[in-house]
Formats: sequence, structure tokens, C-alpha cells
Amino acid sequence: MNPSENEDHGISGRLFSENRIFFAVLILLLAGAVLTSLYSFLLFHVIVEMFSVLIAAAIFIIVWNTRGYLQNTYLLIVGIAYLFIGSIDFIHTLAYAGMDIFVGYGPNLPTQLWIIARYMEAATLVVAPLMFSRTMKPYRVLGLYAAATAVLVTAAFVPGLFPACYVEGEGLTLFKIVSEYLICILLACAIYLLWRHRDHFEDDIFWLVVASIVLTICAELSFTFYVSVYGLSNFAGHLFKLASFALIYQALVVSAFRRPYETLFREVRQAEETVRKERDLLQQYLDLAPVMFIVIDRNGEVKLINRRGAEILGYPAEEIIGKNWYATFLPSPVRKTVISRLDHLLADDVHPGDEVAENLILTKDGEYRRILWHNTVIRNADGMITGTLSSGEDVTDIREAERDLHLKNAAIEATQNGIALLSMDGSVRYANAALTKMLGYDDETALVGLSIIDLGEDREQSAAALQNLTETGNWFGEQHGKTADGRTIDLLASATVISDTHGEPMNFVVSFMDITEMHRYRAALREANKKLNILSSMTRHDILNQVQVLLSYSELLEELTPDDAPGHEYIEKLFEATKRIYRQISFTRDYQDLGVKAPRWQKVNAACAEGADAIDPRLIQISCMTGALEIYADTMLVKVFYNLFDNAARHGVSVTDIYVSFTEGADGSGTLLVTDNGVGVPESQKERIFERGVGSNTGLGLFIIREVLGITGCSITEVGTEGEGATFSIHIPAGAWRYGDA
Repeated sequence: MNPSENEDHGISGRLFSENRIFFAVLILLLAGAVLTSLYSFLLFHVIVEMFSVLIAAAIFIIVWNTRGYLQNTYLLIVGIAYLFIGSIDFIHTLAYAGMDIFVGYGPNLPTQLWIIARYMEAATLVVAPLMFSRTMKPYRVLGLYAAATAVLVTAAFVPGLFPACYVEGEGLTLFKIVSEYLICILLACAIYLLWRHRDHFEDDIFWLVVASIVLTICAELSFTFYVSVYGLSNFAGHLFKLASFALIYQALVVSAFRRPYETLFREVRQAEETVRKERDLLQQYLDLAPVMFIVIDRNGEVKLINRRGAEILGYPAEEIIGKNWYATFLPSPVRKTVISRLDHLLADDVHPGDEVAENLILTKDGEYRRILWHNTVIRNADGMITGTLSSGEDVTDIREAERDLHLKNAAIEATQNGIALLSMDGSVRYANAALTKMLGYDDETALVGLSIIDLGEDREQSAAALQNLTETGNWFGEQHGKTADGRTIDLLASATVISDTHGEPMNFVVSFMDITEMHRYRAALREANKKLNILSSMTRHDILNQVQVLLSYSELLEELTPDDAPGHEYIEKLFEATKRIYRQISFTRDYQDLGVKAPRWQKVNAACAEGADAIDPRLIQISCMTGALEIYADTMLVKVFYNLFDNAARHGVSVTDIYVSFTEGADGSGTLLVTDNGVGVPESQKERIFERGVGSNTGLGLFIIREVLGITGCSITEVGTEGEGATFSIHIPAGAWRYGDA
């Protein structure tokens, strides 16, 4: 239970105790009045009316003397009204039959004064609830009631000005009876209006006022029945009236003025509630903000923080409130600077950087976050600075991104490759220093705004490349560039599309490498290889001629030497060695261009078709099931299949079918399988067959195959099962195979 609830329970208990005493006294008072009626009805009447007059006077005295700070307009109007209602009742008491003070007026005068007082009471109770939201000047209200009282009392004393209410020997007039009912209706309306504005009262006070009005209605109904001023209904009506005045006194004087906080100063309480609601509403608005809001007082204590601030710091908001901002949430390296900055603001001595600044904060997890602050001061009603209000944006990720961007820009500027950022129409938006230098420009901004097409020697070629880049999103190839002084350079370009977060193309980024010198070296190498090939051909031709002579003489010597002659076996070995030399030198003729020409994309089925010349199609059938597969390999790829097919025919013994197939790997690589149905390769020979010199012919076939494939990163192994056929598996790395046009 919070303190306010404890206070409410204490007040309710105290008021119950006070009301209990009050009701006991009221009962005693009513009983005493009843006893006086046994002695004299006139005495009873005087006592009852005088108590009512005293109560009315007490109400007025307290209300009038507290009018300076009384904000409840209802209490002000009712308090002033009861002075004049009591005054009329006092005159009514003096005019009552048997008092013999106003001679010659009879019982009609007191009845008229009674009706006037009740009309004034009913009208007041109806009007007062309507004035809660208005400000009334006490003297104006007092003057209004004084004037109305003077007019009405005068009308009662001047015969014929006020309607008759009682006729001797006949009783109450129709006007009197109708007036009583009309007054009851007005009082019922007063209860309704009071109910609509019950939030202006404490519950117990509200019900006391309602009970007072209900008793007033009962009194009026009683007075509609009496035929004699000393009758029973008159007697009951006066008791009801006395109880009514006592209840209004208890509600407005004892209860209300003994508890000024709940009644006279209820508006203060409501104002506090309004302030609380506005504060809560402000907190809701602050919690919706995507930035951090924090209020710090002059002692450095946190007085307010919004939800975003609590999320950044990693604490619940209630744990943050009341903590010292500097000691708890600032890392020690920045603490002194931040304290100095806020001290300047609190001293109204603003220095540059005090109002907008950036510093690190420390979260609950020990993490540093960088916050961009906008600081301002908070002043009280006297204009004195009481604290600071700061809004902070977490820029940690932004600063990290800026740092990464700076590093990337530095890397781009430091690279030897030329980098260009193009708009979607191909115009240059940015070019790094390497590209500027590569194209012969002095100023890096000289390329900005130029079309990438204009930077190429062949505009049609450049336009086609840009079109292909736009359609596919990537482009790689060589281009001829044009320098600032008109020279032509060879460029290797790699381009791709940069898209925004929604996948919409934004820019092109192109990387250039100057391969002009590389082309020169490549041309020189081709020329050197050409000359070496010529020299190799001539040398091979001369050697083969001499080997042919050696073979002829070896064969002739073998024929002339008897088989049983000493050294005949050496002549045979000399003849076989010479033939082997002839075959090996002849074999090199087919592979003299190995690695000389640049690799290129080649269709596998076409290479298989050419390689099939190594076998007799009547004996062995070749099935190539690779479709439009192309691989990037040396130009001697045909020799790979030629040797594999020839090897199957020579060593497979029972080969009748050869199959070529392809499968794609999960990593993007590919596997080309060449399978036959021969005797297969023994397990011990699977790796040795690729070694140089192993084999029954030249010993170079499978060795050369491995070398040809290795130029472009391919490899070959034998994975078949002995007795079921040989299977050569060619592994092709990712990016070195594709499907072209059929």
C-alpha cells in the first residue's frame, strides 16, 4: 500500500469518527426539539429555526473568511447564499404566529417568507454546480443575493406584491402547494447536477450534501399537507429542515474546512493529478522517440530517462533514475571533459562544443557506445537553471561504418588497379588515383562526368560491353583504352552492379588492370616459342634422319650376324633401343605446342569426336554424353581424349564400349568420366601409370595428359575397378566449365 492510500484510509476513518459523533449530537438535538414541542410548539419552532439560522451564519462566516484561497466556486456560492437564506428564516421566525412582532400580517407572512427562503435555497443548489468552471467575485455574489433578498422580503411585507401562500380558515393556497412541488423538482435537479460534478468532492462530503438536499425535499413535501401552522406536517417539516441544515453544515464546514487539502484545496490535488498525467504523457512521448532523452540535475543525478535511453544503457529505467550520471555511466577517460561541458551549461557560460558534442558512455554489459548529444538547460519559474536536458543519438554503428568506409577508400586509393564508379548511364562518378594515372590524367576529377564509352578506343566495343553489363550485372574481358594524349593501352576490366538495400541497381563498379606490357611479353613469348618450335622441328628432323640411318645399319648388322655369333644379343638390344628413341622423338612432334597457345573454351563432344580417330569404330563404340559442355583447357585437349581412347584400345584387351559423362559437384566444380568395359587397371598401377616413362609404348602418353590438363588447374586419376573396366576421372575446378550453345 502506498502512502497516498494510507492517507486516504486515515482520512476516511477520522471522518467516520467525526460523523458518528455528529449524528449522535444531531439525534440529541432533534430529540430535545421534540421535547420542547410538548411544552410549546412556538418554543419548538423558535429553537429549530434559530439553530438553522446559526448554522447558516456559521457557514457564511467560514466561507467568507476563506474566500481569498477558496477555489471551489460551489462552496463560495452556497456559503454566501446561506447567509441570506438564514436571514430570511430569521425574519420568518420573528413573523411566526404567536410571536406578535409583526402585527397585522397573520400566518400568511411567515409562509411567504418560508417559500422565498426555499426558492432561494433550491435555486442556489441548482446554479452552484454549474459554476465549477467559472470564477466568481465574492462581493458581486454577495451584492446579488443582498439585492434579491431585499426585493423579495419587501414584496412579502407589502400586501399584494407577493402571491398569498396561506389563507386563514382555508389553509395553503394553490401557489404555495405548487411552489413546494416546484422547489422539490429544482432540488431533484440539483442532485442530478451534483452527481455529474461529483469528482469535485470527496465521496463522503458528496453524500452528505445529497442527503441534505433529500431532507430538504422531504421537508417541502411535508409542508404541502399542513392546514395549520401548528400542525403535525408543519412539525415534521421543521425537523427535516433542521436536519438538512445540520448535514450541509457538516459537509461544508466540519468536513470540508477541517480537510482543506481534500476540499478547499482539492483543485491543488487535481492540478497535481493533471501535472502527473501530463508528465506521464510526456514520458510516453519521450518513450516513442528513437533517440535517448535524459534529464540531469545540478548534482549530476539522473531525474528522467526515456525508454530508448534505458535500452542503450542496458538497465531498467527505475534503476537509472537517481544514479549519478558521471560516476555510473561515463568511462573515466571522458568523465572530466563531460563534467566540464555540463558545468559550463549549468553556469550559463556556454563554450563551443558544449551544446552539441559526442562522447562515449558505458553500458551495463561493459560495452562502450558513442552518443551524439544535443544539450540544453532547464530553468524553473524564476529563470534559475536547475539541470540539463540532453537528447542523444547512438552513432556507434555510424562511426564504425564511417571508419570502415574510410579504410575501404584508403584501400581503393592505395591499390595499383584502376577503380571507377559509374552511374547507370555509364558516366564516371569517381575514379581513383591509379586509374587517373593509368589513363594519363593529372587531376582525379578530370574523369568525372565522362562516359566510359569515350574512354575506349573502340566506342562500339565499349558500348557493347556496357550493354552486356547492364543486362547481366557482370562483365569481364579485355578492352582497348584511350589515354589523355591519344595512346592506346590494353586493359583487363572486371565490372559488376551495385544495388541498394531494395535490390535496385544503383551504380557500376569497374576494376581496370593495364596489361599492355603483358601483351608485349605474351607476343614476345609467342615469337620465341615459334622460333623454338622451328628449331625443335629442324633438330628433330635431323635427329630422326640420323636415327633412321642408325636403324637401317642396326637392322643390316643384325641380318649379317649369325644368331649364334658372339654379341648377337647386343645387336638386338641396340636395334630395340634405337627403335624406342625413334618413337619417343616422333611422339614429341605431337606435343611441341603444349602450353604455347593460350587456353580457350572447347566443346567436349567435339574433342571426343576428333580423339576417336585413335580407334577402329568397327571394334569400339564411343558414347559422349556431355551435351553442350565446354571446358577451359589447353588447345591440345583433343590429344587428351586421343590418348585415353588409344590407351583403352591398346591395354583394355576386351574393350568394346567407351562412355564419356559429366557430373557437377556441390562446390561448383565438375567431374568428367571416361569409362570403358575392358580389364581395368590393377590397384598397384593406378598412380604409376601417370609417371613419366611407365608403359609399354613411349611411357609418355598418360604423363603428357596430366600435364595438358594441369595447365588450367584440372587433374586426372584412375578410379575404376580391376576386372570391370578402367575409369579415368578428370576434375575440373569451378569456373573452368560451362554449358555453351548446343
